[in-house]
Amino acid sequence: MIVNSQIATSRCNNKSYEETIHLHDTKSSDPKKDPSDILREKTITHDRYKNNNGIIKRLTRGVARRLLKVVCRLSHKTIRGMPYFHFIEGTQNSQNPCLFRYWFWQKCIGLNRKAYWPVHFTSKVNQPQNILVGVDTAPGYEPGCYIQGLGPVHIGDYTQFAANVGIISANHDFTDLRQHLEKPGVTIGSYCWLGMNSVILPGVELGDFTIVGANTVVTKSFAEGYCVIAGSPAKVVRKLCPTDCKPHHLESPYHGYVRQKHFEDYRKRWLQA
Repeated sequence: MIVNSQIATSRCNNKSYEETIHLHDTKSSDPKKDPSDILREKTITHDRYKNNNGIIKRLTRGVARRLLKVVCRLSHKTIRGMPYFHFIEGTQNSQNPCLFRYWFWQKCIGLNRKAYWPVHFTSKVNQPQNILVGVDTAPGYEPGCYIQGLGPVHIGDYTQFAANVGIISANHDFTDLRQHLEKPGVTIGSYCWLGMNSVILPGVELGDFTIVGANTVVTKSFAEGYCVIAGSPAKVVRKLCPTDCKPHHLESPYHGYVRQKHFEDYRKRWLQA
């Protein structure tokens, strides 16, 4: 009996030893993963999520842009159909069309609110009640312009202004910078063109079809017109033949936002020029 129990015990121990060896072999056959492999798997998973998320964002932005364009088009058509915004339709074929964004910056935001013609939000117009602009003329339509209306400023029809143009109608008193000298004003004819960075000083009169070159400082008058002036101070660099100059007219003329047929009443009521 003792011998049999010893044999059974040895068999049991051998069996447990074999199971232990088998488990050890199983564990050794499935080696632990390298930490770099785990990090790589996590990175790949994150990249996949990031890529999917980026695709969803791009699709969402694309749909939002299309919806915004549709809403803007419908709003623009609705606004153009309103009687108050007649100037949008009436000036669409002009050189200085009265766009809704110009009106919004002026009348809603308040930049150059008193100007009755379209002005870029980066331009500055002082004392617009002293400024008389003609048909399809909009000083400050381009960015960076400075239009000073301390003195009377008269500008003819179809005159165009480039960016960063300055019109100075009155100078400071050299002995007392708080005061201004006599205000002779500025007069600019019709069908003129003022190039970029040009400056018109007080007392200057420019005739019709006067072309002012870029970076020109005009210190004296060229009342005869039909010429190209340039330099600092300005001088005539070319004469224009009056018969070669072609005036044009719009079918529906506007002085800024105001119809021409109503402009005289507007001038009497609101302007001092």
